[in-house]
Amino acid sequence: MKAMTRRRERLGSLDCQVIDSGPRPALAVVLCHGFGAPGDDLVSLAEAIVGELAGAATPVRFVFPAALLQPPELAPYGGRAWWNINMAALLAASESKSFAQLHDAVPPGIDQAADALIACVDATLEQLAANADGAEPRYFLGGFSQGAMVTTHVALSGRVPAPETLIQLSGTLICRTTWQAALEAGRLAETDVIQSHGTIDPILPFSSAEVLRQLVQPHCRQHTFIPFHGPHTIPMQSLTAIAAQV
Repeated sequence: MKAMTRRRERLGSLDCQVIDSGPRPALAVVLCHGFGAPGDDLVSLAEAIVGELAGAATPVRFVFPAALLQPPELAPYGGRAWWNINMAALLAASESKSFAQLHDAVPPGIDQAADALIACVDATLEQLAANADGAEPRYFLGGFSQGAMVTTHVALSGRVPAPETLIQLSGTLICRTTWQAALEAGRLAETDVIQSHGTIDPILPFSSAEVLRQLVQPHCRQHTFIPFHGPHTIPMQSLTAIAAQV
């Protein structure tokens, strides 16, 4: 296992955990946590992904931003949110199988979250540019659950370079009109997409993950879909697939 260094750093307006797997990384992997999780919730994924690299020489910078908001009900646990979610309504929609109506919803606060994440991505790429020896720095962008949604929104915004790989871990479709228009405009034409979802996810239904896949797959460079028998979580197969792209 390579020696990894970890530090806290403010990138744009977001506090981040930054982990380098080696010196002078020219590839960044920006991963965003889900609703209600602390900002460092996904940090352990860095070591797991590096462990899958099997001695590959490519140094990687992992960036784990903490979401903008800390709603009062989440504060005692250090939980944060990219935008506020009525979890009771979300679970009710999932249980009543009326979740599809949320695919067209534009959550209040998603654009403010996207603005903050865009500034974070810009700052990350600016730092890496010095290590890329004149080439464009490479980066992957993605996250888990709500983090997958906000990073998809950012990747499709046209306000950041298209990520080499977009990672959707237990996410779902929202903002359908905006996302579909951006996909049809070719915003992910040069992007690989890795999407995973549990077939017994009680929070974001697997059926909605399939709708997201059907929307994205025709418009990206390569699509890897990883269904797994499990709940709202991240399977090891996803981390193996991410490492394979490095």
